[in-house]
Amino acid sequence: MVVTQLNLEFRFQDKKLRGFSCELTRSPHGVFPETVFTIICQIVVPILLSGLGMLTAGLVMNIIQHWPVFVEVKDLLTLVPPLVGLKGNLEMTLASRLSTAEMSPRALSRASPTTPSWQP
Repeated sequence: MVVTQLNLEFRFQDKKLRGFSCELTRSPHGVFPETVFTIICQIVVPILLSGLGMLTAGLVMNIIQHWPVFVEVKDLLTLVPPLVGLKGNLEMTLASRLSTAEMSPRALSRASPTTPSWQP
């Protein structure tokens, strides 16, 4: 079964949860058809954010290129963008390894004494 939409409704009374309802919607073809408008809406936001990020990075680089260290050592300015990219790659690798280590069988068995350990 392919669930294409999940609607949850929570009922509160005096700030306490008194019940909920769950409705699953399936499309006969497995997924809802996407229109050009929905695709464009999903694409425009990340493009605008990345464009603003590139603009901000350019403005910051324009300011720091006049610092004395970058004026004296011209090649240092060419090393800044690759080092920033390398820093991002190292952060993502660390995050991936930490999440993998957290989901290891030993970590899962430590999580709760009633939870059986996961076997690959």
